[in-house]
Amino acid sequence: MGIVALLSLAALMQAAHAADPRYQTGPARKPRCRTSRSPRWAGPPLGNAQAKWKDDAKVSALVEKVAARLVPIDEAEKAVTELLSAPGIDKVAVGKLIFAGLFEQLNAERFSEATCHAS
Repeated sequence: MGIVALLSLAALMQAAHAADPRYQTGPARKPRCRTSRSPRWAGPPLGNAQAKWKDDAKVSALVEKVAARLVPIDEAEKAVTELLSAPGIDKVAVGKLIFAGLFEQLNAERFSEATCHAS
């Protein structure tokens, strides 16, 4: 009688395990993306920097280079410093453009399909 009860219990556990979507495997399993709210900038107003950073070729190139994180941090800092110290540059305006671009690019990467996972 003990073996029958044990086999019945094992069958019930297997059925419960199969019904739980957390334990499904195979092609029917779909990836699930994390859904959290996108970060918002709560600091000083950026004006139109969020819409205009792509229009400045130097800022856009710098943002693409730095956001890719393929360069060491000291090299990225040097590139930003060089751009901001160029003659005739409005440091505050260009700084806002750089910040807005990096904020947008890194958030896009953070919430891209790379953050999806099967679960």
